[in-house]
Amino acid sequence: MEQPIRIALIESMEDLEKQVYEQVDAYLDTICD
Repeated sequence: MEQPIRIALIESMEDLEKQVYEQVDAYLDTICD
């Protein structure tokens, strides 16, 4: 049985991951120009 805390943790980790990827993309854009 999944615990709500575990699910919330996984979801917040996915959100963080998305933010990091977006920041890396923006960073690479500034370098490659």
